[in-house]
Amino acid sequence: MVRKLRVIALILRTALGMAWRNGTQGLVDFAAVVRMLDILAKQGEQRRLQFLFELHDLDRDGYLNNNEMTDLMEKYASRSL
Repeated sequence: MVRKLRVIALILRTALGMAWRNGTQGLVDFAAVVRMLDILAKQGEQRRLQFLFELHDLDRDGYLNNNEMTDLMEKYASRSL
């Protein structure tokens, strides 16, 4: 149950981040979150991992550069403290 809640929290943060990058000032409606959950639930493990990679590949070049990796590590390190 805790793992599912963490996944849902990640998806919500992802939706907010994507909305912020798309110029909607971080606003995401309920329907968008439900669509994202539905899409991810139907995908296999490989596609979900690809989604997580794309979440952190902010410049969409197919690679995680030093800044993206640093940001990723700082986010996950702060959660484990």
